Amino acid sequence: MKCRGVFRFSFSSPKEAVEAKNSLGGSGPKNGRSKTKVSVEGPVLVVEITSTDSVALRAAANGCLRNMKIIEDVGKVKVNAND
Repeated sequence: MKCRGVFRFSFSSPKEAVEAKNSLGGSGPKNGRSKTKVSVEGPVLVVEITSTDSVALRAAANGCLRNMKIIEDVGKVKVNAND
C-alpha cells in the first residue's frame, strides 16, 4: 500500500519559510521506505511525504513535526548581542 501525507506550515515571510526549509533539510528516515520532499510556496513551507506503508509514513511525519517544533522554538529565542 502506498501512503502520502502533506504538511503546510505558514511563516510570516518567504525568507523565514526558506530558512526553515534549509534547516529541515530532507527530514525523514533514510531507510528506503519513505521519501520526503520539501518546498517553499511564498511564505508557506510544504512537506510532502510518500511511503510504502502507514508505519513508515507515521515515522517520517513524526520526525518532520519534531524538527518543525525545534525550528519554531529556536525562532522564539531572542539573542542579546551585549551578552
